[in-house]
Parts: sequence; C-alpha cells; structure tokens
Amino acid sequence: MEALVFINFKQALGFGHVGWGFQLDGGAEGESRYVFGSSDHLYRHSYLNLWQLVRYSHVPRGGDTDFWIAFGSREDMLAAMKSGPHIVYHAAKVLPVEDARPGCVEPMAQRLRYMGWSILGNNCVDQALQLLRAYGVPDRDLGYLQEDSRHYSMQEALSRKMLRLGDTTLISPVSWFESLPGKVIQLFDVQFGLVGSGS
Repeated sequence: MEALVFINFKQALGFGHVGWGFQLDGGAEGESRYVFGSSDHLYRHSYLNLWQLVRYSHVPRGGDTDFWIAFGSREDMLAAMKSGPHIVYHAAKVLPVEDARPGCVEPMAQRLRYMGWSILGNNCVDQALQLLRAYGVPDRDLGYLQEDSRHYSMQEALSRKMLRLGDTTLISPVSWFESLPGKVIQLFDVQFGLVGSGS
C-alpha cells in the first residue's frame, strides 16, 4: 500500500501547497482504488491587499476552503493532480506503508471539508499530516515535523524553514515535502521564474 503527498511549488508566494492521495485496496497493478484531494484554499485577491491577506489566514469551521476529494485508479489520481480542479501539482512523493489503515483515511478526508483552515495549526501540511498518521505512515517517515524542534536553536530552525510557536510547528509546504522520504514522481518540469494562473 502507498500514500502520496503532492506539491505545487509556486502557490502561497512560493511557500508551496500540498495535496494527498492514498491507496484504498491492494488490487493488482493498475486496478487499485485511491482517494485523493486537498483543501486548495485559493487566494483570489492582490497580495498587496493586506486586509484580504489577514482574512485569508483563517477560515472558520464550515467555511469554504476550496476542498475537493475524488476516487479512482492511480492513473486517474496522477492525471487529476496534473490538471486539478483548482491548481496543478508539480510532483509527488510516494511513501510505502506496510501496515496501512485505508478504512481510517477516507472518513477523515471527508471531514476535512468542514474543518476550516488556518495558517497556524490547520494548514495544508497539518491536514496532510493528520491523514498520513491516520493511514498508518510511521512517524519516522513524516519528515521534519517529527523532529523535536524545541531542541534546535532559532538559527537551526530557520535554516530548516521551520519555526515552533507553542505546540504549533510552522514549516513551508515546500520544505516539508523536501524532507519526506520516498520516491519522487515528477508531474511537471517547474520553471520558477514564470508564475501564472493555476501554476
């Protein structure tokens, strides 16, 4: 069984955005069923509009986070993440999971639709992490978030693009994605100088 973390490297001012995918059964190659999606939480205003940036940083429970979820084969999932209902994803990391709990991940993913969103503690990384844990991804495979950042100096934390505020660890989606083990699937070649709509 496998879990996938998808990344758009350009979203959120270049901090990135992650989506997720999970194998639901152990069918033969090409026949397995997957659940995949994201709370894309699109920003539809000028980044110079500070009031809208502040409002964007928190969506209450039940608010619209541009959540989407889909089911299909692995091929369907990769095609959907390349074309996306809202944004496209540039790459994925595949995390093999020995003791997967597929029955736990789908209901939790469905609940994310109503859980809101917050830059502090309920962002795309936090939501993906909840799903990965529910699915059975071992802590050792969860990247930087499993390291106890309280033992790092601020310089070390910032060099890892990670900051701890109380019980909340902030890490950019790009940095978290890079810290995850697993095979990379390249969906697009990313050209960082060219930011366009939906890229």
